[in-house]
Amino acid sequence: MIRTRNAQAGFTLVELLIVVIIVAILASVAIPLYRGVTESAYAREADGALGTIRSTMRTVQSQSAAGDFSAISTKYTADLTLKITDVSELNLDATDLLGHYFDGDSYRMTALTATTYLIKAIGDSSRSGKAASVAGIIRTIDQNGTLASE
Repeated sequence: MIRTRNAQAGFTLVELLIVVIIVAILASVAIPLYRGVTESAYAREADGALGTIRSTMRTVQSQSAAGDFSAISTKYTADLTLKITDVSELNLDATDLLGHYFDGDSYRMTALTATTYLIKAIGDSSRSGKAASVAGIIRTIDQNGTLASE
């Protein structure tokens, strides 16, 4: 009697399920990491412009007779509506702060005294073409150069 082998090729259902589970685990780890990296990249754009603004603030401070920010703190009231580009003493216009995701409307001086300030890059205020990408992102810088997220 001659036996013939039944040749079966392919994957079993268990093997396919194992592969699907492994792919799902990898995706659950990779997707949040990707989102974190992209948000970090968006924040870096704001950080560069915030550094530019801080440099101009230091210039104003060094040119002040009192060595502080009184030249602008007596003239402006800092709040969420004070755009950096509206502070004429800084000599910044919208093109100086134009980025891929943040634009000149994004940068606001929210606190200002003779010795301190706080400037925010507010993603929700951006009018750039890719503003939706930075919605909800807020980066800050103070007179000491401390960068932070809110």
